[in-house]
Amino acid sequence: MNCLSKLNTKTFVAAALLAGAGVTFASVGVAKGYNLSPLETYIIESFAQEQIDGFINSGATTLFESPKIFYLNPRAFAKQAKTDLSGAQKKYLGNYGIVKSFISRTNKEKTRVQFDIPRPEYTLDLQLAKNADPDLTHEVSPGERHGFYCQISSVEKSSAVLSDCLPLRQFASLKSKQIEALIHRYLAGEKVLDPNLPTYAMMAYMAVVSARLLPRDSVCRRTVEDEIFFTDADRRLCNQEVADLWQRADSNPKFDKTMDNVVEELTKHGVDVSMINQAASSLD
Repeated sequence: MNCLSKLNTKTFVAAALLAGAGVTFASVGVAKGYNLSPLETYIIESFAQEQIDGFINSGATTLFESPKIFYLNPRAFAKQAKTDLSGAQKKYLGNYGIVKSFISRTNKEKTRVQFDIPRPEYTLDLQLAKNADPDLTHEVSPGERHGFYCQISSVEKSSAVLSDCLPLRQFASLKSKQIEALIHRYLAGEKVLDPNLPTYAMMAYMAVVSARLLPRDSVCRRTVEDEIFFTDADRRLCNQEVADLWQRADSNPKFDKTMDNVVEELTKHGVDVSMINQAASSLD
């Protein structure tokens, strides 16, 4: 379940606090940069995975709206190309999308993959990127269902070419690392030019608040303390625990004060907390 979409009134209390705080940022004498603890970093990793998994599985998340990444339904894509080719070309050409279907055929080197779509008859010709992970492309075989992240480079009435394709597992890993890197830059007080920065800022803020409120025996905390490697299942459990924490926020007397303290501390370290306010406002 999407933690960022489950925020209750506490998020908007935080937004109100930020909006009325009269905060100034990154001025002379302000300590630059907030250093994440291992637990805070792990919670952010869990949030990032949740957002990416949500999009890969259902197309549901705001993180891929700007710039737009299309969640392509092969049959709907084919139908649009056949009935409104110019509209499909205008919408898709040059953009990126995620597509999943059963593989019809591959070449011997597995650098090209073809999806044949019946009713209407249409072909998606996928050309894998040079940096596609060979361990993942090796798994690709006809008759199996696989997904890819690609650039849409050609749309015609009976076929389309998707280029620079990456297996979805590779895309998810790279995207997660990109999100985490941007959050670290944001918390370091850097000026980050990314349309999704408010969402990343909210992820960072929730991670810091959550780390301070999770109990000593929490799943997230035990995993960070006891494990060397973290699995996707570990991160999903942590994410659910944090979502539950925020759902019960109104009954936790420490929540308001903790949010206040986090805002003050981030501001003290030169972090632009107005981005958090912007994210909370967009959820209202």
